[in-house]
Amino acid sequence: MKKNCKPRPTKKTPEVIEEVLERVGNGETLVSIFEDEHLPSRIAFWNWCNKDKELDDLVFRAIRRGKLLHADIAATTQMKIMNGDHDDDPKTLQAKVTAANNLGHQALAQLSKLDNRYKDKQEISHTGPMVIGWQTDFDDAPVDVLTPQKKTRLAH
Repeated sequence: MKKNCKPRPTKKTPEVIEEVLERVGNGETLVSIFEDEHLPSRIAFWNWCNKDKELDDLVFRAIRRGKLLHADIAATTQMKIMNGDHDDDPKTLQAKVTAANNLGHQALAQLSKLDNRYKDKQEISHTGPMVIGWQTDFDDAPVDVLTPQKKTRLAH
């Protein structure tokens, strides 16, 4: 249940936009940001973004910066542990390493969906006819070959 039934603001102001962009860029989630009652609802904010391409682009870039920050936090945590910069027991250390690994992997996975520069670089190209099937026994049976122009049957 909501603690307060006070209506949320609906007016798009530079102050609200600046706060949301700053908090998202610092790695805070949109869900947690819009729990603050002095801000509009998440739905109202998305409606603003749908109507304002420039705002939508700014939010997208802030989300990307926030995900980069998550990956950086994960790497920093892991490097501190590897350098012996900790006072924790082994179980706590393992929990921190696992959490940092998960945060880093999630951030990179989300970045790869947001920005092609973070995707695995795998490219497959092919020219010429493509063999649709192949035979492991090399008798005189025909093999199907598909060319861009037509499908033909070739005999050995």
